[in-house]
Amino acid sequence: MDSETTLIALINRQFLYELLARAYAVEPDEQFLGILREPHTREEVGLVSHELTDSILGEFSTAAAAANDGSIASLRHDYVNIFVGPGTLKADPWESVHLSHTRALFQQELLPIRDAYRAAGFLPARYPHVQDDYIGLELDFLAKLAGAARAEWEAGNAAAAQERLAQSKAFLEEHLLLWIDSLAQAIEREYGDGFYARFTKLSGLIAKRDADILEALLSI
Repeated sequence: MDSETTLIALINRQFLYELLARAYAVEPDEQFLGILREPHTREEVGLVSHELTDSILGEFSTAAAAANDGSIASLRHDYVNIFVGPGTLKADPWESVHLSHTRALFQQELLPIRDAYRAAGFLPARYPHVQDDYIGLELDFLAKLAGAARAEWEAGNAAAAQERLAQSKAFLEEHLLLWIDSLAQAIEREYGDGFYARFTKLSGLIAKRDADILEALLSI
């Protein structure tokens, strides 16, 4: 990649991870739904030519249509049911539950995730009020790493940018990619094929494509 193409890729990664993280951070609002409707958002989603891009665009269209089909009140209701409670969360939006197959929270499986946050010098939004391995926090961490990589590249600090990209790749491979498909399947199984099931499928596809993008960026 030349310098301009690299910068475009870094900007795109930051935009996408911020979009994904926002979906799980708080209840949806009109601003978030407006971003999903913007033509620019679809352009960003499909910007990178990759074998998964057609599937990503299809999943994005389906998720956006599902968001538009429901009222903001029904989407907020779905968000609370799936990610907040009260009561038991049937889809378990935490990495440790999907990988350990136990529903006990705040176990030692969290330590590598916490170490990754600290090693990168970041604490994700809503820490420590939400368990470290919540889907929204993992995506927020990747968004912060993407923003830091872009900032370092724009400042002319190529080595520091590469370090942030390497941290992103390691976190994807050691954490998010190991369980996001399982989460998407659980949301669909327990709550139906609505917006959050489709958006979580979309998140997984974007993360898989990003692993290949990172491989290319790290070879510069």
